[in-house]
Amino acid sequence: MRRRCSLPSPEAAAAVAKRLAALPEVEQTRTIDSFVPADQDRKLPLIRKTAQALGTALNRRARPAPNDEDNIAALRSGAAALKRAAGDAAGPGATAARRLSDDLAQLANSDPARRTAVTAAFIPPLQQDLDELRDGLQAGPVRRADLPRQLVPRLGERGRAGARRSAAEGRSGRRGGRCGGSPRPYWRRSRTRQGRQSRRSNGPTRS
Repeated sequence: MRRRCSLPSPEAAAAVAKRLAALPEVEQTRTIDSFVPADQDRKLPLIRKTAQALGTALNRRARPAPNDEDNIAALRSGAAALKRAAGDAAGPGATAARRLSDDLAQLANSDPARRTAVTAAFIPPLQQDLDELRDGLQAGPVRRADLPRQLVPRLGERGRAGARRSAAEGRSGRRGGRCGGSPRPYWRRSRTRQGRQSRRSNGPTRS
């Protein structure tokens, strides 16, 4: 179960959230400052350093899409390189390299439809991951004022703290804290709201 406390300022909300977090009945607390990344002075230089190291590889000029012959050549080249790297070595790394080498060689010798299916399975998710990595490496400082405005009505321009009770405390039936009145499960609140909307749309009922 969750409950919320409206407070006069974000600083007051942070103080209440800290006190609530110390209670054994509370699993998690959240304020508007929970969405501001912590320790930015240390993290941002590391992100910039990583962006410099990976920038050339991540931001190469797009090349024409390879044809099937290009893919076959690349698969065979990769298979040969993995086999050379594994050599006669033992261990999980060498074993995995030889297994992947065999898979690449098998795919190179397969039919074009199989290679097209494998491309569709692997390449679009990889491109999405690379796009997300590029975006993540452009991170800059984030302040409270930079947060999306959608968060403000939920967490308050002045201050609001939210607490979620632990599952064990919820089963025990104990109620901790006095913020926002008695807690009520979200499903129950939703059903109550839906019931009111249904009665409005259907008109009054007779007993």
